Amino acid sequence: MSANPHPPISPPASPLLEVRDLSIGFAAAQAAQAGRPVLPTIERLSLHVQPGQTLGLVGESGSGKSLLALAVMGLLPPTARILGGSLQVAGQNLLNATPGQWQQLRRHTLAMVFQNPRQALNPVRPIGLQLQDALQSRAPLSRAQAQAQALALLEQVEIDQAPARLKAYPHELSGGMCQRVLLALALSREPRLLLADEPTTGLDITTQAAILKLLTRLANERHMATLLITHNLTMARQHCSHLAVMHAGQLVEAGPADQVLQQPLHPYTRGLRAATPQRGLALADLQAMPGGLPDLGRADLPACRFAERCPQVQTRCDTQFPEWRPQASAPSEALHRAACWSLI
Repeated sequence: MSANPHPPISPPASPLLEVRDLSIGFAAAQAAQAGRPVLPTIERLSLHVQPGQTLGLVGESGSGKSLLALAVMGLLPPTARILGGSLQVAGQNLLNATPGQWQQLRRHTLAMVFQNPRQALNPVRPIGLQLQDALQSRAPLSRAQAQAQALALLEQVEIDQAPARLKAYPHELSGGMCQRVLLALALSREPRLLLADEPTTGLDITTQAAILKLLTRLANERHMATLLITHNLTMARQHCSHLAVMHAGQLVEAGPADQVLQQPLHPYTRGLRAATPQRGLALADLQAMPGGLPDLGRADLPACRFAERCPQVQTRCDTQFPEWRPQASAPSEALHRAACWSLI
């Protein structure tokens, strides 16, 4: 496994989410029987999220962003393996958590908004009862109290005609409304950390903007730490204070959102920005990212997994993952950093 000794974001005194040198791989039955090592899909990833901070985790589909979120929620598929590192929420080591501790974490600390709200909601149960179930699983409430709180949650997520919607089934609601219901379900836990995994997938542009504006407002009001997973750089810049850029299971750049996108350090981040529509740019100005994500099942992956599609590749990129380096004009303790030999 390649070396990556420095975390990309200097940890605050008390981060709510702290991921350090985390590696996750998938064990195929044939490989396990043959005694072959499990190759890391996510490799030595480190990031931190403070209370009240929104961190955007960006990168192409297949980069491992959703896999990280599932690890934080304790929902990794059975074939996944934690290969190393640590994962903590509010100072609690999640890798050693018992089933009872996970249950408490999901009731009181963690919540997640998934990509497809229709699949995440129970199709044969009215949304009001789904909200009441979530509320009553967290605290002893009477039926009337649970109904009142369910209605308040729908109003908080700005669903029109909220009293009537309590009796609606998911198939009777638009995609945007279903996403608001899913957000209400997440908020019913009063989480300290909210994970939002591509929360606007499949929605029109106007609805996307409304959902993200709502998410940002609620996070600010509740002082929630938020990890927003997206491949949309424009969305991330508008709604996140900090960004972490992920490529093929490796974190390659991290820092304040404006700095990362205005002065990207890593060739991959620059490529993402060049391929992103921006105000004032014509379609012909956009530049497609060369190549594609490497096969993470390969045993001969280069140390920097961007090396095979990088315009600034060096010989040592194949064997040595570079140390994290700050922006050249910034002091050594600067938060904006990237892992690339071209910065040295």
